[in-house]
Amino acid sequence: MLANLVVFLSVSVAALAFVDFLLNDAQKKAVADSVTRMWDWLDEAKRVPLLDMARTRKSQRILLAIAICAVIAQYFAIWMLAERPESWKHSPEEPSTQAANPAVALAIILGFVAMMLWLGRRLISMMLRGKTALQLFGRASLVFLLLSLPTLLIVGLAIYSEEALTPESRAAFEGSGFYVFFVVVAGVLAVSSGVLWLFWAAAAGLVLFIYVGSFCLYIAEFTMRRIAEYPKGPILAGSVALGSITALIKAFW
Repeated sequence: MLANLVVFLSVSVAALAFVDFLLNDAQKKAVADSVTRMWDWLDEAKRVPLLDMARTRKSQRILLAIAICAVIAQYFAIWMLAERPESWKHSPEEPSTQAANPAVALAIILGFVAMMLWLGRRLISMMLRGKTALQLFGRASLVFLLLSLPTLLIVGLAIYSEEALTPESRAAFEGSGFYVFFVVVAGVLAVSSGVLWLFWAAAAGLVLFIYVGSFCLYIAEFTMRRIAEYPKGPILAGSVALGSITALIKAFW
């Protein structure tokens, strides 16, 4: 792989030098003007306050919509792949129960969705409120730790009950009402953490994308500036740059 890259870069160095030899002065000036315009555009692009744009209400609404779509897609896929229990099938013998259960379930689901949307919006706003990279990292880490606590607590209690309880006491515990309460609370916490993790991932992914994109813009602007300022023209500057990359690969490979 690297050998092919070295060969390609070596050929590109020779090709750029040959192209520079073939071009006349007017064509070289046109290429130099194009490189200068690209440099100006990159210089202006790196000054755009991307984080300030991400903190606006409109941007946060778009980010919230992306997170909601991710949540819906995830749980829709789980619902489609999961097997339906026999008790969910239609039973004409109990019409009152069949009429009441969907209404109660729908009310619970809507209430849960409303609460998750409110918490998700608060979470995104709180994470993007950091002014510096250190503050953003600290807020993201704190939120991730808080979202991980329910899962760690559930796993810890499950491991403890598996090791500390005897088979008789475990059977008695699983037959008690407290076990049902524990399972329901654990399920709600697990689902809530999973949903809020997607909101966290959307905000953290946006911040990471902004910083990586800004770094790439700085590198591109620096490279384009050096090419534009090269006294022998941008084509030969590109040839020198590729030759330097080839030398570095050969030195470390």
